[in-house]
Amino acid sequence: GVSHGLELLCSTCTNPGDEVWIERPTYFLCTQIFKSNGLSVKSLPMSTPGKIDIDRLIDMVERDGVSPPKMIYIIPSYHN
Repeated sequence: GVSHGLELLCSTCTNPGDEVWIERPTYFLCTQIFKSNGLSVKSLPMSTPGKIDIDRLIDMVERDGVSPPKMIYIIPSYHN
């Protein structure tokens, strides 16, 4: 299911050393899957639990010069 899909995504669309940004909380196995594929896992800025701080995300990339990640992993509902 989901775990196999993430493995396929990582093996076809990323390279070791690429960054993936994830929200917190998140799917409990995703961090392990990303790291086992050599990806650097970073947390997205959150304004409240379950809500990504979009303004801070934009500032990070446009003003602070943070390079965008290769992939962003979010869960649209229930954050499990």
